[in-house]
Order: sequence, then C-alpha cells, then structure tokens
Amino acid sequence: MGIPMGTPPHFLSKFFALIRYQCRVTACKLIQVYDKINIMKDLRLNNTIEFNQFLGGSENFYKYKFGILITDGVKYLADKYECYWLVDLISIHSRDIKDTQDFQVWILKRLTGSYFKLSVEDGNKNVIKVIDIPISHFEADEVHVWLENEVIYLPNER
Repeated sequence: MGIPMGTPPHFLSKFFALIRYQCRVTACKLIQVYDKINIMKDLRLNNTIEFNQFLGGSENFYKYKFGILITDGVKYLADKYECYWLVDLISIHSRDIKDTQDFQVWILKRLTGSYFKLSVEDGNKNVIKVIDIPISHFEADEVHVWLENEVIYLPNER
C-alpha cells in the first residue's frame, strides 16, 4: 500500500508532518521512560538532598489516623511521592507490635519492578514483621521512617 499517484502536495505535506509529530512524541515518551528508569536506579530517598531540609526535627506535627502523629518530613514524603498508603500501613500494623516494641524502624524496599517489601525492625536490625506489597508505583527503591511514641518521622528529624 502506498500513496496513490496524483495525491495533492498539500495533503502529502500534512501527512508527513503528522508522521514527524508522532515520531517526536514517541521519541519523547521513550526518553522520559529511560530517564525515569535511570533516576529510579538505586534511589534511596533518605540519602537525597531533598530531605536535608528536615534535619534536626520537625516544626509541626500533624494528627493522623489511629492516634498517630506525622512530622513535616513524613507529610512531605506522603504528599510529594503520593504514598499516604505507606503511612496508613505503618499506622495499622504498628498497633500489633506497639506493646512489645516502642521504637520501630519501617523500611520500604523495592525487590523487583513494582514489587515491594515493607518491613519493621527493632532498631538493632532484628526484623519483627514483613508485609509484601505486590504492586506499587512508588518512585524510589527504598525509604526508611521511624515510629516512636506514636509519632512517625524521618530518621534525620530525630
């Protein structure tokens, strides 16, 4: 199938302009996907400059579900990375272990693709509980938050 003979030139120019546009859009999308993959490669949020603004503590505490408070840093994390679901999971599952473990280290870690593991440790690298998260669009590969005295905060906010 080709372009029929006698096709008006203005039609051809519009046709080729459309093809060039679609190629540019496709190329841009491929570049965006490639850039996103490279950015996500081994991205641990706690080690980024973006979270240095929360060094030394939080000015505000926000009342959250189940009697939990969150700090400026955790609120920023949840807003920017659209992960209030993570704060929900921590709020819910911390209830099971709060009587035996007052200080909790929560680690969300990408295992492969969109498959994550959320684990809680006691602060001495002893794993207390592991929750599988089969699919998530969380952008980073790993993030740590701490929970103590019903407050969820970033490690650098302590």
